[in-house]
Amino acid sequence: MSKILLPTRRKLITGAAALGAYAALPKQVDATTVPTTFFGAPATTNPLATTWKNAVVTNGGTVSNARLALVSTLISNLQSAGVWSLLDRFWLMAGENSQSALTDLVANELASIVGSVTFSTNLGYKAGGVSGNYISTVFNFSTATHYAQNSAHLMAYVNSTSGDTNPSLGDSSTLAKARLYARFAGLAYTRLNNATQGGFSVATPLGCTIGTRTASTTTITYKNGSSIGTDSGASAAAPNDVLGLCGSPSGGDANNRYAAFSVGAGLTALQVSALNTYTLNILTAIGAN
Repeated sequence: MSKILLPTRRKLITGAAALGAYAALPKQVDATTVPTTFFGAPATTNPLATTWKNAVVTNGGTVSNARLALVSTLISNLQSAGVWSLLDRFWLMAGENSQSALTDLVANELASIVGSVTFSTNLGYKAGGVSGNYISTVFNFSTATHYAQNSAHLMAYVNSTSGDTNPSLGDSSTLAKARLYARFAGLAYTRLNNATQGGFSVATPLGCTIGTRTASTTTITYKNGSSIGTDSGASAAAPNDVLGLCGSPSGGDANNRYAAFSVGAGLTALQVSALNTYTLNILTAIGAN
């Protein structure tokens, strides 16, 4: 005789009643959902992901269980790779809403829109291409925890493009010492505490561009995890300026939509690979790669 013990009541039922109860249970998981506990929360959640979710809610947004699980996995993977402890900020711009996109995962600080910047749900942000259109953060290079004169990185992920770009992220043009260009006039540029560093040929701004300084005279630019050039320009002090996204305080990037950004300490080749891979993984799961 068929028997089933329902999880909600400690009562054994048998026969036709058991078969009916079994038939009512879900037999498959929808591809858009994630494993959950009986109470509906993700089965395992990194506590830092929960802290970020709470900040998003405080900022007026929401975070679904599915997205919380993805962010939890991202954080745990970056922790295991030795990258998370080197990050000052990580923005998942491909958010479910603007509040979740603008609340970074590390410091849980809310960035703000300046001028004309367009948000596309689960895809990211794109700025107007003139001065005054960008995303303003409260991150200052000179007072950062991890970003430093001889150890620094910037990352930008572009998932839609219509041409070359103003800075993907960086400081103002009056300093121009801390900037990353996914592509400008055919070249990707990394400027980390140096205003004159050169660029390297790149076919498209699409994908993940990472610039990292690992020594006073060593800055390497990576495209989708592969090195495309090394610059020996000497470092200077980190600029006393606030980081702008989707451009810089001196001009927005109207040609590219951005799905993710990060800033922090210098990264080894293996750490660059991990940051590239795990950023790609979460964007692919969202459908924003």
